[in-house]
Amino acid sequence: MKKEVILIPNAIKPHELAALKEVASESEFILCDKQHPATLEQLEKATVIFGNVSPAELKQAKNLKWIQTHSAGVDPYCKPGILAKGAVITNATGAYGMPISEYMVGTVLAFYKNLLKYKGRQSQAIWSNVGHIKYVENTKVLCIGLGDIGSNFAKRMKKLGAYTMGIKRTVANKPEYMDELYTSEQLKEVLPKADIIALSLPRTSDTIHLINKEMLELMKDDALIINVGRGEAIDTNALVACLQSGKLMGAALDVFEQEPLPSDHPLWQMENVLITPHVSGGNYDKETGDIVFHLTYSNFKRYFNDEPLENIVDLATGYKVSNS
Repeated sequence: MKKEVILIPNAIKPHELAALKEVASESEFILCDKQHPATLEQLEKATVIFGNVSPAELKQAKNLKWIQTHSAGVDPYCKPGILAKGAVITNATGAYGMPISEYMVGTVLAFYKNLLKYKGRQSQAIWSNVGHIKYVENTKVLCIGLGDIGSNFAKRMKKLGAYTMGIKRTVANKPEYMDELYTSEQLKEVLPKADIIALSLPRTSDTIHLINKEMLELMKDDALIINVGRGEAIDTNALVACLQSGKLMGAALDVFEQEPLPSDHPLWQMENVLITPHVSGGNYDKETGDIVFHLTYSNFKRYFNDEPLENIVDLATGYKVSNS
């Protein structure tokens, strides 16, 4: 059996730790948390990391063979010089599609049914109609990124009667829940058709400011934009100018180029913007936490049984290797 030094940088439940120790009974376990972060000596000693550390900490893990993250996005780890030579990253793709896509559906309904406007009037006890609403049925939804999150959102919107369109990096077979499928090169062609634009992209050189001034101008005047991937996918200054001009129905933003979003940022004061502090994919419910553990625990067993790992990340793209 493999004998590894396993660093667990995040709090772990007793029964979960017991399950890991049963699989890797000959290995050494180092437990850390926010109150007791890993020391330099512990990081240098670790050969396996089961959880998430900062890029600066990961850079110190010079003997690392494998890191299994509890997150789907791992782009900060993919930069040159962060990961030990020969080490492998696997992520938690498959764990967050359900909670994040439900969050996204919620934002659509909040805008389409004027719930944000009514909430704003509630504190002032104003009893009045704010005007027209929109129906989800027959709206055209464009999902930019069709990984676990984007595909789950498309499926849910399809069930609500929406017409679904998707953007992928490469040519692929069109899934049944998708009415139209395009590649990234066709984004300009598709944007003018969409009523709802949903981004769930990792941070890569190709996705930074993918939605810029030119792309925003191509959108419908009453389009809704949602971003749950990485804040850098949208040029924030261009978005602010666009919203201030009256173009777009609004924006639902869970991620930002700068986090936390500065308290004096103009986005805070916009009535047609819904801001949440990067929480759409957090483990705020028991179910998601359990899914994350079971998914990553499966890889833990694979590693110690010398079986192929799932969800291996391609460091060049930040995406999961397709056949892993």
